[in-house]
Amino acid sequence: MRRGYWVALGLIVALVIGMAAVACGEEEPAATTAGGTETTAGGTETTAGGAAETLTIGVPIGLTGWISAQDIVATEEIKIAADLINEDGGITVGGQQYMIELVIEDTQSDFDGCAAAVNKLIFDNKVKYIVGMNAMFNTVASPICNQNKVLQSAVYSVLQPGEVDASTPYTFITSNGFVGRSMASIASLKQYYPDAKNVAVVLVDDGGIPYMTPIVENFLGAQGVTIAGGEIVGFANELQDFSPIGAKLDAIGEVDAVLHITGIISHVASLVKSYRELGNEDIPYVTALLANCGDIYNVAGEIAADGIFSNAATPGDPDNPPMMAELIKRLQAKLGEDTAVYLEYANSLVVLVNAIEMAQSLDPTEIAKYWETEVDTIETLFGTGRMGGEQTHGVANHAVAHPMCMQMMQDGQQVSAGWVEVNQIP
Repeated sequence: MRRGYWVALGLIVALVIGMAAVACGEEEPAATTAGGTETTAGGTETTAGGAAETLTIGVPIGLTGWISAQDIVATEEIKIAADLINEDGGITVGGQQYMIELVIEDTQSDFDGCAAAVNKLIFDNKVKYIVGMNAMFNTVASPICNQNKVLQSAVYSVLQPGEVDASTPYTFITSNGFVGRSMASIASLKQYYPDAKNVAVVLVDDGGIPYMTPIVENFLGAQGVTIAGGEIVGFANELQDFSPIGAKLDAIGEVDAVLHITGIISHVASLVKSYRELGNEDIPYVTALLANCGDIYNVAGEIAADGIFSNAATPGDPDNPPMMAELIKRLQAKLGEDTAVYLEYANSLVVLVNAIEMAQSLDPTEIAKYWETEVDTIETLFGTGRMGGEQTHGVANHAVAHPMCMQMMQDGQQVSAGWVEVNQIP
């Protein structure tokens, strides 16, 4: 995928399409309602080498259910990313140009829906490549993809067996995952609170805490940090009243910060409020979530006006890479300037198509082998990423670490906290 001049090319293509639409009276195709299958056409482009062909990629994502508030935005983001890739000429494999076509299938935000969506994409739509899943749904998606030799660019992992490990040669975690995000969060915390060493850790208890604990201890230890109280505090995903969890954190005693690893914005906001109302207003609260700090503040109120950190892109940040900046611009033009930005699905698409082009093959088995054995660095939406993950996942070079943009709340305002290098997933 060419990197130079893609913004200018995109504007030219948009102008040509707009003129054609006016001349021919074309109308946009009707949108597919949530819960169904949506296909985004890659279009046909004629080049000196002949007409471009289509590369179809499946996207199982939660258009309905509890995670839909985030995933509906993520769906728009990945569609814009596909547009940008196509406007830049798509990818070229073996001298043939390919335009990206997405087939989007609703997972309904549950395990049964996830299995149904992935199976439909593989057996009905015949996809050979999948982008997804997030949250804990790779415990379902990864085994199906690997049993059917479908290359999976996974958005997230909660480190349970069968997600990303030696049993999943076709699955690569491509958007930092909770390990990379947590490493970025602690690095950002230490930029502002260099003496932070004793950190309380809290996350969703979805059965993964026994697997996560030694890994969390390892990457925190490498950054000079220990888990306050000696153990991770867990909470149920469906929890509404976070007062008991706030009390558990408070009972740990003196801490330098809180690291909130997994969950959604409502979890973070509710727990920030519960914990800080117990007299912990000055304790920095760092999340490893792709959550706008302003959204946390809007729910938690003035008690979250300072010292809240998150993994999130800040629109207008001059350090945002060009493709990311353009994606955010188009997203907010469509959904509104207050729209939260996630970018994980979009990034996993970018990484996947770059891996395919680097391998110069359309065969998932050949791509996976090349990716694992030959790729050291790979371009991401966030900048240059590096392969790793052997200690964390039990398999070498199946985890991409990329630079991470951070946000913080400062005097009641959401501001950029700068960028940090994750370097490599252990």
